[in-house]
Amino acid sequence: MPRFDDEGRLVSDEYDDVYFAGDGVAETEHVFCAGNELAARFAAAKRVFVVAETGFGTGLNFLVVVDWFERFSPPSARLVFVSVDERVLDSRLLERVHERLGARFAVRARELRSRLAAADEARDRFEWRDDRFSLCVLRGDALEQLTRNDWRADAWLLDGFAPARNPA
Repeated sequence: MPRFDDEGRLVSDEYDDVYFAGDGVAETEHVFCAGNELAARFAAAKRVFVVAETGFGTGLNFLVVVDWFERFSPPSARLVFVSVDERVLDSRLLERVHERLGARFAVRARELRSRLAAADEARDRFEWRDDRFSLCVLRGDALEQLTRNDWRADAWLLDGFAPARNPA
């Protein structure tokens, strides 16, 4: 079970590592969005752009990527976001994390928590479709889920805990 440390950061008890340090939005924008040149790639997107991620965690990367997609892509483009995680955090914990993201993400974060809370936890797949994007969270071991599902991604977000703490 994750916990908040003395600095208010969410920490995994299993890996003794933080979900993100400091400004998580800025971290995601710098490492994953800028690192994958998503602004330019979204602007050039013709139809469907697929982003795949290992480690859904707090949903922060999803929220930021959707925000960038809405800002930079043409109206005809559609985003498919696929993430793999062994366990999805409960909505109360997510609410504490999402409160710190500010007004820019408040509405979508609230809707994400609501949909996750209503999802059937017995299923190994959570899906959310909207007008311009869809989210699919595959629950379980990343290697098992990724080899069991056949699809290609335009961009990858390899976001797990530090390799020294989570070598898998």
